[in-house]
Amino acid sequence: MPGGDESSTTVTVVTLPGLTVYEGTLASFLAGGVTLAGDMPGLAPGDTVALAYDDSGGRQGVRAQFAGTRGGMTVFTLFGEFARLPHVDVRSMLGQSRHRGSVLHLDAESVVVELPAKPGGNALEVSMEVAGFAARLVGRVERSQGVAGRHWLALRFEDLTPPQRAFLRTAMGAGLKKDE
Repeated sequence: MPGGDESSTTVTVVTLPGLTVYEGTLASFLAGGVTLAGDMPGLAPGDTVALAYDDSGGRQGVRAQFAGTRGGMTVFTLFGEFARLPHVDVRSMLGQSRHRGSVLHLDAESVVVELPAKPGGNALEVSMEVAGFAARLVGRVERSQGVAGRHWLALRFEDLTPPQRAFLRTAMGAGLKKDE
């Protein structure tokens, strides 16, 4: 990806909304598309995914669409450009466990986050700042997946107030849209 050693870049692929997690090694990166080496069974053409990787400045991500496979390579069409993923703090409503992670997907009703550990319980408080605005939102876990010390949670927001809905509209306008 821009500015890094592409030959050793590991890219995480998370299906939306299903949360099936794959990893592949970057084979090529061109404007509008990414090709990864790695087997990703279960993907169907048109499936929407979140792609994420680490660089020296933090976690980068973009939403993409699975385009198909060619010669052992998996091809994705990008919905935009890779950008720094917003940080999120997720806290269990049952106790004091708090985990800092990244937002992979956000829409008016839900969020998909990547965390180092899964907080306890199904009701979680999500705190984030996007485009200079901050909000605390309560969500319920709809799906979760954990692999090698990382966890992905799909949360459905509950009881959103008008200011929280306005925050989500602002955040989505800042580039965190459901699909382009």
